[in-house]
Amino acid sequence: MMDALWDYGAAKYVIFGVPFDGTSSYRPGSRRAPDAMRQASENFESYNPFFDIDLASIPIHDAGNLEVYSSVDETLRDLYYDTRDIVKNEKIPIMIGGEHSLTLSTIKACTKDDDDIGVIALDAHFDLREEFGGV
Repeated sequence: MMDALWDYGAAKYVIFGVPFDGTSSYRPGSRRAPDAMRQASENFESYNPFFDIDLASIPIHDAGNLEVYSSVDETLRDLYYDTRDIVKNEKIPIMIGGEHSLTLSTIKACTKDDDDIGVIALDAHFDLREEFGGV
């Protein structure tokens, strides 16, 4: 990932990929997203003149990809616990999926019953059709 070279102990943010698309209903391929995003970001210029910040100065660690399984339940369980470990270490997790099924485990791992959190979800398309459980 572009200049995400901080070691885990010094990082505030931890990026990790979950290359999983085991429940995709239409066309698989989102499992390739974590590696594709890393590859695409290799040629980014880290300095942003609009905000006058060098993104390389932000303490980000890339933890690589989590292991995924053919079992959806095992993958979601391990995702929850791995994300929970990041949060327990007082770091902010940034998960790169994969498919929609991964989101809930990640959010649950970041919250307690009374927590308010912010979630930024980026998707390749709008999920607006009510018949498919969209918004």
